[in-house]
Amino acid sequence: MAKIFICGLVFLLLTACSPQSSEHTANTDAVSANKTSTFEVTDVWARATFAMAQTGAVYLTLNNQTETDVSLLSASVPSDLADEVQLHDMAMNDGMMQMQEMVDGVNVDVGETLEFRPGGKHIMLLGLKKPLNDGDSFELTLRFKNRDELTLLVNVKDARNLN
Repeated sequence: MAKIFICGLVFLLLTACSPQSSEHTANTDAVSANKTSTFEVTDVWARATFAMAQTGAVYLTLNNQTETDVSLLSASVPSDLADEVQLHDMAMNDGMMQMQEMVDGVNVDVGETLEFRPGGKHIMLLGLKKPLNDGDSFELTLRFKNRDELTLLVNVKDARNLN
């Protein structure tokens, strides 16, 4: 019976993480019954850019309530959107805040919620081929060391209008 419940829960999470879901990838009421087996990606959005911008940023939250650590290795977007995608973090270096690529990815420990947010960890889009306009959307694929890849729909938002 427990295996059927877990299989049903995994199916629910996989369908909730499909591109049709823009910001919230799982029904928290449905997953609260078995918190030990969920991995959620929520609050997915990208900052709108100006017309000639060469870079953009994507933000999201990773919540690992599974029984194993999860390693996010890389991300990608369609080639008509950007040339390259990197995982970045902000860190103090010689008294100055600097952006650094996380070339080895990032680990999300069991029970951890990891936020990718402005001023911290983020997914950097390099070589933008078009601006990211408020209201637009695009696909983002996350690749993991120990999980299947996950493709999400990212909504572009004007950061000045966020509350």
